[in-house]
Amino acid sequence: MKNKAKDGDHYWVFAHVTPTVGPTGRIIGYHSNRRCPERKQVELFEGVYAKLLAEEKRHADWREGMAAAGRLLQSMVADHHMDYPEFVFSV
Repeated sequence: MKNKAKDGDHYWVFAHVTPTVGPTGRIIGYHSNRRCPERKQVELFEGVYAKLLAEEKRHADWREGMAAAGRLLQSMVADHHMDYPEFVFSV
């Protein structure tokens, strides 16, 4: 995940987001655990991130853009014959 700092700069983190489910089974919030990636991982994912962002921007509706970028990411992972966790930690 590429985050924007208060000073306008950016920083990278690996984030694992888990939904919080209420008593009715409905998602009521999210919890995120984060850690600092290694430099090699940042270098790999800068390229992946650029491709996903470009795919998002090709669509006028942000929901369509996010869905298209999600499909592109799934395709990238499948092309490497890995599941998502293997892909993320493959560096």
